[in-house]
Amino acid sequence: MTINTDMPPLTVGILGFSMYFILTLVVAFRLYHHLRKGSGGILTLRKTFHLSLFIYVALEAISYIPMTFFTHDSYTPPYYACHLLAVSFDVTAFSLVTVLWSRTVLNVTNKKYRWIYCLVGTVDVGFAIATCSVIGDMAAHAKGGNLSDWAASSPSYELLLLLEPITLTFNALCVIVYGSRMLHKLVSLRNWDSLPRTVQVRILTQTFFTMFSCAFCYLLRSTLLFLEYRRIQSDESLMPTNWMWWFGAIWIPQIVPSGLLLFTMRNLDKKRERERRNLGGGVGGGVGGRGDGAIRGERGRRLDSLPQDEETGAGLGIWGSGGKGRGEGGGELEKSLMGNEYGKGEGEEESWGDGDQSSVRSNSVTF
Repeated sequence: MTINTDMPPLTVGILGFSMYFILTLVVAFRLYHHLRKGSGGILTLRKTFHLSLFIYVALEAISYIPMTFFTHDSYTPPYYACHLLAVSFDVTAFSLVTVLWSRTVLNVTNKKYRWIYCLVGTVDVGFAIATCSVIGDMAAHAKGGNLSDWAASSPSYELLLLLEPITLTFNALCVIVYGSRMLHKLVSLRNWDSLPRTVQVRILTQTFFTMFSCAFCYLLRSTLLFLEYRRIQSDESLMPTNWMWWFGAIWIPQIVPSGLLLFTMRNLDKKRERERRNLGGGVGGGVGGRGDGAIRGERGRRLDSLPQDEETGAGLGIWGSGGKGRGEGGGELEKSLMGNEYGKGEGEEESWGDGDQSSVRSNSVTF
């Protein structure tokens, strides 16, 4: 949450508006892609994530208009309301990703996950209600548009400064736990030690980079918001909003996770399209077919590093995806890590090689 700025307002406005406007265009394109090629009119978790993220970045871009085009020194109440609503949708989008990650790691059916949906839905709705309460309080008590004095004395604003860090910290802890479980499963595979060290490092980096980067960003924003809360409690004043605040509490912890998750889901979509083309052309195995050369099957899906796609059963990875097993041929992760020396599935592509180390290096990191 930011009211005034100690940085030049025009600089803040130009930087903020430019970043969020570009991100709005990117998210709009991805949302259009999912709505056009998705499961008809069914609102899946991935579509909901893209929709929430689009509303967030669009509202944030709007909130910077006064500082960018009207030479205002800070937010004005209507545009600050846009900022508060944007944060609410941002928290919702990140919570949905946590749910998708939990489905991938724990690998249970949707029925067993109803309590998680209810929990996340309740938290997000509660946060949205608190946000609307703050907006109503601002409209009633921010006299003359002085947001700094209002924020320093508003109980509802203080409550919001507590609710968001709690929600983000919960998401961060869940992501850390899921990532740790996946790391343990991965290094416990019987063939893990036989892989070259460079391959191990590459797999671990590409698998867990997004998860732990998101967790770090959640915790960074939570820490700074809690410090803002303590500052208001101690002397009824706001923290200095210099460049460290804007980058550390606003832009990095919000834009970085959004960009990483969009990039990840885009890679999954590209692989899904390639799979459809291969299957449609009668090509099996490899990336889109029935063999076990790719990272397929239940263990590959459980060890994926990003959300499971409820439409296809495919998990998302920072550079790719580990999909749901098709046909025969097993598809366990350790088989794919060691190439296809365990036997070829039906219609397997020749590009997966003969199970030597070159095959491992080229094909083992498609999480």
